[in-house]
Amino acid sequence: WLFVVLAGFAGFIYQSFLSITSFYSWPVSTVMMTEWHKEMNFPAVTICNFNPISKSRYAQNYGNLFNLSTQDSNNIINGIIFLIGPMLGKSLRSYAHSIDGILSLKWLEPCKYSGKECGKNSFSTFEHLRYGSCHTFNSDGQFGLKVDSIGPISGLQLRLNVEEKDHVSNLYGLQAGFKVLVHDPREHPMIEETGFALQPGTHTFCSVRMKYVNLKAPYRTECGENITDFNRYFNVNYTMAICSKQCLHDYGIKKCGCQPIFEITSEFMDSGSLTHCLLLGPYPREAAECFKKSCPVPCYYTKYETKLSYASAISNAIARDIPTYLLPNGSEENVASLDVYFEELSYDLIEQKPSFDRWSLIAMIGGYLGLFLGMSLLTVLEFFD
Repeated sequence: WLFVVLAGFAGFIYQSFLSITSFYSWPVSTVMMTEWHKEMNFPAVTICNFNPISKSRYAQNYGNLFNLSTQDSNNIINGIIFLIGPMLGKSLRSYAHSIDGILSLKWLEPCKYSGKECGKNSFSTFEHLRYGSCHTFNSDGQFGLKVDSIGPISGLQLRLNVEEKDHVSNLYGLQAGFKVLVHDPREHPMIEETGFALQPGTHTFCSVRMKYVNLKAPYRTECGENITDFNRYFNVNYTMAICSKQCLHDYGIKKCGCQPIFEITSEFMDSGSLTHCLLLGPYPREAAECFKKSCPVPCYYTKYETKLSYASAISNAIARDIPTYLLPNGSEENVASLDVYFEELSYDLIEQKPSFDRWSLIAMIGGYLGLFLGMSLLTVLEFFD
């Protein structure tokens, strides 16, 4: 009997040790479900022209500054614009493609949302070093737009003017068209790292869906909810991508005494009398260490997943019937159409839940007591009685 009792104790201790070790590894189960709603929050849509500078706007301002005619300044602009572009700073909006120019194809009804006309007042603008001015629909205080039906007619319909004849020589990129990002309206658009291209002469259909939810620490994601250092600089929802930019921002201030410029400009950061600078070369090691230590996975975030399909923006047959004063020969290649809509009034909820909580641990240890030692709550109470 002594051997049996000792073996029972050994089995109990061993299995209890395994259970406790498993509990403190914080295992999770991922639950995915589809939830249906009568209406959905519409995402923000950010568009940026691949060419950051409008030739006509730059030539006009350049001529005014140096008392040159528009024609004279226009002749030399292509040779120097790629050098001047990064130094425009806060004046970049004056030279970039405006929302008025992008929405200038009035006969095509350039902006419609849920079947109703929209215009430049539906967009907010921010500066981006790579793309000039970017324009966001359903942002900057407009969060709350909802849709209650599916399909392109119920979403956002854009007919954009690429203004390719107004492009300038630019060593930053050779593309023509737009960079587009569909994102949560409460997040700042990281347009350079994410998004898709909108090609001139094409009609792009973009259906969207998706939502994720992560479990807070101590479970495996080790997500963060109150990012106080982040909130010091930004008035938008936390994301890992924007946190990476904050690390670069802090690195520039510490190392160079200046504020690095990228897509997050003075609208999102207030650094007082700090001057601006441009960080060249690879991502600094010190900033990378900051990212590892200070940029956790967000506990809750919404991701809009896009599915794209394409067609010609204007068919040749229709182009032949349109008067030339509305559509000059070849200008159909300047039209880039985009429809953003929900294909279903549902979202995928992906949630991580603890698969092994404290009560499960207590129940397992109680089971081992009964299995190996023949003990239960009643026998323990009877022993004390």
